[in-house]
Amino acid sequence: MTVQFDLEALGWRVLLLGGVSGIGKSSVAQRLGQCLGFPWLQVDDFRLAFVRSGVPFPDADAVPTFDGAGGLLAHGELLSPAIEVVIENHIDQRSPAILEGDAILPSLFERPSVRRNADSGWLRAIFLYEPEERVIHENMRTRGRTLADPAHARKNWLYGQWLRQEAERYGLPTLPARPWQTLEDRILTTAQVPLIPRSALRAPHSPETRP
Repeated sequence: MTVQFDLEALGWRVLLLGGVSGIGKSSVAQRLGQCLGFPWLQVDDFRLAFVRSGVPFPDADAVPTFDGAGGLLAHGELLSPAIEVVIENHIDQRSPAILEGDAILPSLFERPSVRRNADSGWLRAIFLYEPEERVIHENMRTRGRTLADPAHARKNWLYGQWLRQEAERYGLPTLPARPWQTLEDRILTTAQVPLIPRSALRAPHSPETRP
């Protein structure tokens, strides 16, 4: 059943759901969109559109580490300008949306327009994570992923842990993906909490300087 929410009462217009692949972001984003009556967008569609348009894009699956050249982190950095534009457009047009994808980086909030929309309350972000590496591997195998070997699962899990750490340094909320049964309610509750002002945060670390 679709329920239409009052935008002013809800408190935000765009919700970002970040986190590693294989923890249920797409499924919960779709369910939230159906519940709220909002469209939900997959950031990976942006990458596919660039590739179809002939824009060179590295193959992250071929990179053994998430922060290696052309890896998952590089994907996020390449897609950040496109994500920023989509956020701006949906907020300016008063057209609420949910964006999900593993290319959503906490450093996106270094961009002035993103931070400004977050400070105004129109933008919310939540990073989901899976504490156990084995669960990532099991989920990949269940979904029939071509690359479902332990090494690929470990790379994704490490990326997820890094995203969680960076999100916390940027003052962005994080949530464990499990228990799945309560995830929608936990996301909606967390989305009502204003983000921590940037001035109150420590300077985030890059992958090369993290402890």
